[in-house]
Amino acid sequence: MIITINEFLDLPVERDNIIADHEYWTDKQEMLAGNTKIIQGNEIKQRKWTFLTDGLGLEEAQTAVGILANLGDFWGFNGNIYSGKGQRPVFETNEPDPSEPLFVTGAYTSALRLNDFDMSLRVYLEPMYILSFYRQLVEYDDRFYHYLLDGVTDRIWIDGELASESEISDHEINDWLEVNVMGNAVEFDSSAGDIDEVYVMSGVSYTENLFSAEDVFEMGQLPMNGIFQHVQGDFLDSDESHVEGEIFVNETQWENIGESSQIEFRLEEKI
Repeated sequence: MIITINEFLDLPVERDNIIADHEYWTDKQEMLAGNTKIIQGNEIKQRKWTFLTDGLGLEEAQTAVGILANLGDFWGFNGNIYSGKGQRPVFETNEPDPSEPLFVTGAYTSALRLNDFDMSLRVYLEPMYILSFYRQLVEYDDRFYHYLLDGVTDRIWIDGELASESEISDHEINDWLEVNVMGNAVEFDSSAGDIDEVYVMSGVSYTENLFSAEDVFEMGQLPMNGIFQHVQGDFLDSDESHVEGEIFVNETQWENIGESSQIEFRLEEKI
């Protein structure tokens, strides 16, 4: 079985490795197949499941832990400069009379136009990371381009396609972007223009067996986003397409993954 998170992160889980541990409004209950339907008038208060993945390679397992633990941060710039974890960008300029950053029409709701300011996004970083964002240079572009960077291989995808050296040079990415792992910061030069939907996943590496660059481009984000996740799978009742819930995983699994490469995580239904 495949457990799908946010419609494009696929994790293989055997049915025997799914354990339901639901909470009920009453102390006495009787359940039908599927662990979720209650008869005799008893009702579920909250549903909880524990999953143990299988079939993952070492790199995939490490990436799965980093994603499920939500290691990283994101800035939607939807009229707000703060990240999903409450981090404020740091702005710096050497201009004597600078034009302040401001919100403009974005790839989605709105984007941040840097004007005369360099921007540093502070986020905990491991040498393994993935960075996703949109960028528009209004003087030359009439649309936003999407960029996906893999810190392990230094590969860059533009609009879901692996970019060549000439394409990277044409976009001048190295002139306006720096990922400072030691300083725990993603830094945009003011020449970057308009920036939108910045997602940073730390402790992960790009692997097509979990999701593709095209998936990220089409969704506009990396797999995890906010507190509650959209989860699909055959562990649900046949009349349910998905469940909204919070995911919990022990981050130390990232450091202690062995040859089995199995990841345990828990899903608690949103109530």
